[in-house]
Amino acid sequence: MRQVIRSLLRNNDVVHYHGQYVTCLMGLPPRAIPTFHDYAGVCPVKTLFRGENQCDTTNSRDCGPCYFANNIGPLRESVSARQVDRWRSEVLKSIEGRVNIFVSNAQLALWERYLDAPIHAEVIENFIDYRSIKDIQGISKLEARRRLELPPGRPIVFLASAPAAYKGTTQFLREWIKSPSEALTLVGGWEALEPSVSTSESNEVRPLGWLPRESVLRYMKACDVFVMPSLCPEPSPTAVLEASALGIPVVAMDRGGIPGMAGNAHGLVRVADSLVGVCGEIRRILTEPDLSSLASPSVPMSAEAAVKRLVGVYSDALQKKEENS
Repeated sequence: MRQVIRSLLRNNDVVHYHGQYVTCLMGLPPRAIPTFHDYAGVCPVKTLFRGENQCDTTNSRDCGPCYFANNIGPLRESVSARQVDRWRSEVLKSIEGRVNIFVSNAQLALWERYLDAPIHAEVIENFIDYRSIKDIQGISKLEARRRLELPPGRPIVFLASAPAAYKGTTQFLREWIKSPSEALTLVGGWEALEPSVSTSESNEVRPLGWLPRESVLRYMKACDVFVMPSLCPEPSPTAVLEASALGIPVVAMDRGGIPGMAGNAHGLVRVADSLVGVCGEIRRILTEPDLSSLASPSVPMSAEAAVKRLVGVYSDALQKKEENS
């Protein structure tokens, strides 16, 4: 990858790298500008998720059990810790002397905590291409439900995620079905659910399987609440931006970049510090009419606005090149 970027720099002013191999930037000029969308430069599994919750330790000795799924002894733990320390040191060298783009202040703060050093960075939040959601924005909730053959008057809770533990879907559903609910709970991204979180007498949970992006947006428009139960510190999930732009209330865990998004979403994004709290916020929205009726679409950053900020970063990189030449 380093050779590819170096080759591209021969014929281009700037190369904007979106990838997880941070150390491929080592030795390259500042005109190679990275955007980091996760924690690939500080966490061996890229998610800062450990056990059943967000990782809260920066000690490299704790990385081995996580990476090797606890199949680790004292020797492997010691060797893996040294490798993690060396890798993080190389990551820091790779990003020094260049502008590094992060998608939230919370993500940047976590990188700095794990690398134990300040990072020269620009925070440019994730954005929405409003042209891609324009048609769905104009559809009413009732019409969206009619097209998806969903019940018109029943409360609907929708979540869409990958079938991975750090996304918190199974853990959320276990908590959600503890109390009876009239709501229909739709789960995108899952072909099947564990028996313990499937439909019960008091709750209907329906897996929808893998959904293309447009279908996810249509289900968002048809639901009363969109849920983001991720247990890892999501840097800046686009799904939250899309739901709030469609005027759909969002409930998520209070971690990562989501609390910052809540402050810019006209009250549409609500956070809780536990899955019990997430379930409570959902029930409040479903049972208190004022909470849902007051919802109005928020206006996340557009693709055009993001491009302007990126061009500014490129210009600064080129100016530094001229100063150093």
